[in-house]
Amino acid sequence: MIDKSTMNLAVLMDFLKDTNIDKGTEYPWLGSAFYFGYLAATPIQSWFIQKLPLAKYLSTMVILWGIVLTCHVACSNFSKFVAVRFFLGLCEAPIYPSVTLLTGRFYTRHEQVSRVVCWYSMNGLAFILGGAAAYGILIHPPSVLNMWKELFLIFGVITIAFGIISLYAKVKVLSCFLPSSPESVYYLTPRERKVAVLRVASNQTGIRDTHFSWKQLHEAFKGT
Repeated sequence: MIDKSTMNLAVLMDFLKDTNIDKGTEYPWLGSAFYFGYLAATPIQSWFIQKLPLAKYLSTMVILWGIVLTCHVACSNFSKFVAVRFFLGLCEAPIYPSVTLLTGRFYTRHEQVSRVVCWYSMNGLAFILGGAAAYGILIHPPSVLNMWKELFLIFGVITIAFGIISLYAKVKVLSCFLPSSPESVYYLTPRERKVAVLRVASNQTGIRDTHFSWKQLHEAFKGT
């Protein structure tokens, strides 16, 4: 995701100098803080994406993710950045599991491979676009904010906007943007929705299961 590279791009924009963060002893902890939050939230977020409407919950977390990314602008020292990086990890934890779950609800096992490849290839595209945006800021520095602050602000606002569009997908024009399952795709007829559900029945994973199974947990650990 582009937020992972934002901190690296910010270093090119005098981030360490402006915040007095030591490159050798403090800066590496900013990356670690993100993954501490990610690891701490993963079990909890996995429970939420199973219990709550997936598309709406995912959209909400994307909005919070963007808000936390924007909050980097207000940070001025090491401790504050550790806090926002930790919360950024909390917000990003459900993204990959949700995408995997959504893919399983719409595509057969044979189709899922190419779709997951498409999902993950967007990381590369995000890095390219992020680098282009950083280059634009470097050659046209802002007059009010520090360059690295503008970078966090731009990426944060874009993320928030994307989450809002997905959250309010009840509007027919947007409801194809992020449906939770084939049953909630507005442009399909009732018969087509039924067909869409039946075509993924061979996955034997279902499209909506809110019950926790200790047996499945045991099988997951047994498989490793």
